[in-house]
Amino acid sequence: MIEEELRERFGTVVPPASRLRVDELVAGGRRSARRRRAFRVAGGAALAAGVLVAVPSFVRSGRGEPDPQVAAAGAIVRCEAAKLPVPAGLTQVELKAVDPTGRYVVGNDVHVSTKLTPEGKLDGIGTSHPVLWTGGSPTALPLAGKKAVYAAGVNASGTVVASGGDDKTWDSVIRYTAGVPTELRLPAGDWEIHMFPSINAAGDVVATVGPVGGPLFGGTTLLWKAGTTDATVLPLPEGGETQQLRDDGRIFGFRVSGAKGESSWVWDQRGAGTELKAPAGQTALLSAARGDYATGTLSPSGAVGLWNVRTGAFDQVPITAPVAGVNDKGWMIIDSAVYRADTDVTLAAVDGVTGTARDLSDTGTVIGTAGTNVPVQWSCAS
Repeated sequence: MIEEELRERFGTVVPPASRLRVDELVAGGRRSARRRRAFRVAGGAALAAGVLVAVPSFVRSGRGEPDPQVAAAGAIVRCEAAKLPVPAGLTQVELKAVDPTGRYVVGNDVHVSTKLTPEGKLDGIGTSHPVLWTGGSPTALPLAGKKAVYAAGVNASGTVVASGGDDKTWDSVIRYTAGVPTELRLPAGDWEIHMFPSINAAGDVVATVGPVGGPLFGGTTLLWKAGTTDATVLPLPEGGETQQLRDDGRIFGFRVSGAKGESSWVWDQRGAGTELKAPAGQTALLSAARGDYATGTLSPSGAVGLWNVRTGAFDQVPITAPVAGVNDKGWMIIDSAVYRADTDVTLAAVDGVTGTARDLSDTGTVIGTAGTNVPVQWSCAS
């Protein structure tokens, strides 16, 4: 999700699409994103965060047992903060994602469009310039001839995947290898990107695209293997949209299917899938995934769900708030704060300002913002 997966001013946390609007906050990481598939470049507004309150134990290891790395009940983890420097000339940088090791971070310098439609709404995708931090040192990535490029993800090798666009439409997928951009080929025709593209450890990239002006949901799912620019079409079910490419090649995503509404799934590359089950009367709205874990909100309750797709275990967190991230230990970012089982987590303030979390690594590195446009990295390992 999506989301994520620019949350507030990007409104549709799903990425690109010329008809996507950017004026709604994504509930549960993705729902409002799907109402329109066009997103305008804009910065995310900070959500409240602070000292986290311990919640009933819900984080489990990959074996479905309590995570041995989680501190005993009542423990407090203080996450020390460090500001991330910003390249000269970039003034509205917001962090988007951190790789599983915590070494690489991507963000974007985002400026909303000032154009208006005849109805008085914002028009156009504005501008976006991607930034990659390596061990805390920033590099402004080249725009590859595009008006706007939005970095969506980075893997443990520092390979970045992004969406690119001009004027109104996000119409390209770009992979940066060692900082060098390569535009990945789309099938013949005029296409727009539905959801932010995703990258896995190998450097494979997946995205769902559709014809400009076509249906809001579903489309053509494309896979670009590492080192290639030609796409393979994956046979996902009708109405399927991709969100996260796993290292084993499986795909987290969602499906919109007529009267059944939307549901969240894990598919293999042949299109065979397993639905993420929710409690009776609820629907799973997936927003983030990593390793064996997927997380999102339940509709209509708004509670947070955590799925282990390997063991089939499901845990419901008694919190009603947006969820934005998860790592391979099952730690989550809920309402811009880090939640761990039986542990209070404090994100250290920066210059007296409380931080808000955006993503987290498997090693306990958390990225986010303190105040307005101050990129921050916290170390939450214990």
